[in-house]
Amino acid sequence: MSNPLKRPFSALTNCSPSLLYRASSESSASGAVEGVPRCPLSKHSPDQIRRGAPGRQVEPVAAIVSAEPYPHAVEIVNRWHDEGHFIHVTSHRAEHCEPATKQWLDAIGLHYDELYCSDDKIGRCREIDIGLLIDDSPVNIVRALEAGMSAATIRHPWNEDVCEEEDVVCGADWPELARRLDPLLGGDRRAA
Repeated sequence: MSNPLKRPFSALTNCSPSLLYRASSESSASGAVEGVPRCPLSKHSPDQIRRGAPGRQVEPVAAIVSAEPYPHAVEIVNRWHDEGHFIHVTSHRAEHCEPATKQWLDAIGLHYDELYCSDDKIGRCREIDIGLLIDDSPVNIVRALEAGMSAATIRHPWNEDVCEEEDVVCGADWPELARRLDPLLGGDRRAA
């Protein structure tokens, strides 16, 4: 089956950890404990924060490794990986948070090819020729589109505008997002 992505043989999927789990109440800056390693989370605009997006937060490493993934997220991403799609996980967390993020991804059983922690998700995605960005940040979604990538997201109050105004694949949850992405991903890539 042919793949309608602009770069059919490139890396295909980028999943932000913020789309894989809900931040817990332990993930707020107000819960800081001296000496406990903390990791910064992604930035959202003040308007997006008013609509429910997490603000610039820090999360204890313990909160990262104990987070519960969204229902069906792991199974869906693993299916894409098993079909031959390159899964690049990128996070706005600082580089020193990469070991805790890797520990969590391994603990939940997520199959992925690369993990990258940096403040510039889109720059890294362009560097390795990602064809599809899955992210919840409207800023990242728009930047991905401007860079020629396809974009998808789980619909949240803070990203509804890009779902309605941009050429973005949106779903209410992971199963709906997967159904909407299936035509774009083109099925099993192992035969390609």
